[in-house]
Amino acid sequence: MADKLELYHHGSSVCAAKVRFYLAEKDLPWEGHYIDILKGEQFAPEYIKLNPKAVVPTLLHNGTVIRDSTNICEYLDDAYPEPSLKPEAAFERARMRQWTKRLDEIIHFYTGVLSGSIAFRHQHLARPADESPDDLLHAPWK
Repeated sequence: MADKLELYHHGSSVCAAKVRFYLAEKDLPWEGHYIDILKGEQFAPEYIKLNPKAVVPTLLHNGTVIRDSTNICEYLDDAYPEPSLKPEAAFERARMRQWTKRLDEIIHFYTGVLSGSIAFRHQHLARPADESPDDLLHAPWK
């Protein structure tokens, strides 16, 4: 049986784009499942089963779920070692991980606040007036 890679993604997600670039660099065939996050499709019960955080991307490799873009990229490099997209030297790999950690923990956080405020403004405005923004922190998908 040939490997089957399925990527749940959205066109405007920078995290999903990172994985699509990785798949292209490794020349790996994959099947795409477009999740329209602007319409709230990431909250569909069947998607929540795959990714309880209700975010994209999510990768299925022969039915096994891998989440979070950096984790997906490292997984792909381990599962498909040629061509390797990681540096060979340990120090250079550590530097690579510093960059990905910075992107995940700092840059993505701040861009997420801004893009979430703009791209999902219509969803926020559609919420009941008595619903506090703090309610979002306790939503079941978190």
